[in-house]
Amino acid sequence: MPMPMGYRRITEGRYREVVGLGYHELPEGMVIEHRPGRTVTEADNVLMTTLGGNDAPIHTDAQYSSLTEWGRPLVCSSITLHIVGGMTVRSTSGLTIDNL
Repeated sequence: MPMPMGYRRITEGRYREVVGLGYHELPEGMVIEHRPGRTVTEADNVLMTTLGGNDAPIHTDAQYSSLTEWGRPLVCSSITLHIVGGMTVRSTSGLTIDNL
């Protein structure tokens, strides 16, 4: 019986799922598209900004932010890091040394 893709053989007739790519399978310049995409919402911004302890009014105060050049609250940059990190987990966890 041929080896199923995405699995490695443990014993005869027994396979274990392989999650992620090994470091040797990640050449420089390789691009991996993660789907589905993700829209960052106001709730995401409020939650992650609050959890991170970042109380800067540019992220949390609509009135203050309305007076800035952007006219609305900016998404805290750590949210982008968390979402990107989360989206890459399946591609890298378990096999690579670190995924960031």
